[in-house]
Order: sequence, then C-alpha cells, then structure tokens
Amino acid sequence: MTALRSLALLLLPLVTVAGAQGVTGAPDPAGAASSPEEVKVGESPLTAIEVSPFTDGTLYILAGNTGNDNHVVWNGIIEAARAHGGPIGIVPAATTGSADDDIEFWDSRGGAGTAVAIPLGVNFPGSAEDPAVVAQIRRCGGIFFLGGDQNRAMSVLLREDGTRTPAFEAIWEVYLAGGVIAGSSAGAALMSNPMITGGTSADALLHGAGPQGVGLGRGAGFFPHGLSDQHFLRRGRLGRLIVATHASGFRYGFGVDEGCALVVDNAAQTATAIGTSGTVVVDTEGMTRGDDGRIEGVRVHYIETGDMWDLTAGEVIVASNKEETQGTNPPGPILSEDVWDDWEAWRLMTALIDTQGATEAVGTDPRFDVRFLRDAATRGYRGAVHDAGNTRRAYTVVNMAVEITPRAASPSGAAE
Repeated sequence: MTALRSLALLLLPLVTVAGAQGVTGAPDPAGAASSPEEVKVGESPLTAIEVSPFTDGTLYILAGNTGNDNHVVWNGIIEAARAHGGPIGIVPAATTGSADDDIEFWDSRGGAGTAVAIPLGVNFPGSAEDPAVVAQIRRCGGIFFLGGDQNRAMSVLLREDGTRTPAFEAIWEVYLAGGVIAGSSAGAALMSNPMITGGTSADALLHGAGPQGVGLGRGAGFFPHGLSDQHFLRRGRLGRLIVATHASGFRYGFGVDEGCALVVDNAAQTATAIGTSGTVVVDTEGMTRGDDGRIEGVRVHYIETGDMWDLTAGEVIVASNKEETQGTNPPGPILSEDVWDDWEAWRLMTALIDTQGATEAVGTDPRFDVRFLRDAATRGYRGAVHDAGNTRRAYTVVNMAVEITPRAASPSGAAE
C-alpha cells in the first residue's frame, strides 16, 4: 500500500455503531460526513486502521507548556523546516484568533522570516478554500498548529461533508514531500486519527469511550502509529489514554508530557523524546476488561531525553547516557493517594524501578486502585538531572504492567 493510499484511509470518516462500551467501526469507503462529535459509543473496539508507514516528513508532537528555554525543541522545528526550504507556517485553526503575535517568538530564535502567519481558522471565513492561503502553505517548509480546541481545528480543516479542504490537502502535500508538521496541546491531540477530544481519567474509567467518558473524534492522521495525547503526566491522563487507545483500534497510545516533544522521523521509523520531560507509551494489545470493570493486561513504557521508540518493532531504544537502575531508594511501600495528580504516575513508575526489592506501586482515586507492577520483563534506567525546565532526574521505564481495579473489588478499597 502506498503512502498516498494510506493517507486516503486515514482521512476517511469513521463508521460507528451505538452500543454499550468502546467504539466500533472501520474506514468508510463512501466518504460519509463525520465530525469529531459524531464518533459514538459502540460494543467493541474499532478495527485497527491499516496503513503503511510514511517514508518522508517529520513530526514534532508537543504537549504544551513547552517553555521558552526549551531550545532543543524550538531549534529542532526551525532546522527541520529550513531543511525543506521554507519558513514555518503558524496555523491558528484551533484558536479563535490569528497567529500574528507568534511570529516574533519564532523570528527571535531563527531570524527574520523564520515563520509566517497563515490566516487559517474560524476567524478567517472561507480561508480553507482560499487559493492564496493554499499557495502560502505550499511555500512553507513546515506547519505548526497552535493550541486551543482540536475539535475547532478539525472543523476548519474539513468541509461539512467530511471531505478535505484545499488548505488541508496543501498541509498534507508539505508533509509528504518531506516537511515538518508540529503542534502543541490541541495541535498535538489532532495528530492521530481518531483523536482524543476530551475527558478525564476518572470519567474514562467510569464511562468508557463516549460523551460522559473520553471523547474520540476524527483527527488529522499525521501520526498513524497510535493515539496521541498531551499535557499527559501533568494532568494525570494515563487512565483516559488506556481507555481511549483500547477503544480507538490502535495498539499503542502515546502520552506526551509538558516540556517534551516526541519527534517522529518517518524515514527512520523512530519516535524520540526530547526536552525536559518524557512520553508514556501505552500498549493495550493484551488488555482485558472484566464485568466488574477490572482492567488487566496493559503494559506501559516511559521514554525521555534521547530515548527512542522503534515504531516498527514496538520497542524502546534506551539513550546511551543512561544506566540500569540499581535500587537507589531503600525498601518500603510506594503509594499515592491521588494517582491523577501532577506527575504522580511518573513518581510511582520511577520509584518502582529504583526502589530495592519493590514489585508494586499503588495509586488511588476515590473509585479505583491503579497498580504498577514490576515483573521479569520490566527494566528501569537512570540518567542525569534535567538542567532546564524541572529538577527531576531523567528515567526510562521499559515494559511495566498496569492493573486498574474498582475499589469495590479491590483488596485495598471499600465499596462506595
């Protein structure tokens, strides 16, 4: 299957069936209309979308709150756009304003002309069909999607009948010709197709995929390897990514934390975590959910500061400057009373791999116990303390198990 055929599959709407839990469906060859809000709850997960890997172009998936001094991220985007022979086109499709105020930020780093404001958004009626906007996009070496609302962005990029606008087609042309596509916050959420449209971890675990739980909608599809999420550890989104990934039809979910950029090299088929935090990779291939709501069979990985995810093999490539953990922390229980609080999932995972004799770390919320389990397949690696953005030490977590149990069925909880 060619990259262009893969693109066509990715951008077709989703056929959905109303039901109890999850989402079901497949790409619709008829090209029926679909909006992010129209992905409904179904009885089983989506059939995984079959795509061939893209062989050109680069993605920078930023969680948001990246930090002005996170030079490795910003400089990397600038250099990638220049390598493709044009400026970075700043797209405000997720916002209700323009990109004019953002140009100074980019030009102060790369010099005059580093970035141009693309008038593409709800504040520019008809812009997605405007030949002048399309021509401006085609002259760019890359595109950067600002944050805001990913649903709003997709409503700009797609026509009401679900077909692609000329502006969206032009963005894809830049990407498949070797350009860079980057996005922050909502601009990161839209990278996959389907995409996460909203919801919390607690609601996702209680209600599954749907209006009351985690929302799934039609995304841009630049990243065909899994579901993308953002503000990940900072906002405690592990529960929602597990539920959403299982419902989406993807095996993997990628939760990018604030301060991190996940850099996808399509030619090399790798995704590298750079910046001052990392990315959690969720593997739901073996996931089961019992009648009592118990989730088992999930594996998680955590990569940062130069670690890579091999997109072909589905494996972590640990950065060469890290060493395997030896148990720096003395023996003792590893607990959290609010597993969805800021970076608590990170604290539990990294403490588990660096505590002598530890096999379990437990975090709770009022209705669930979340267990991180270290077994024979689990590995941990330790690096240096970050020199900018935060004072946390860099870690790598490979192949850790996660189980989520409703407290009524959990040994450590009571029914409510």
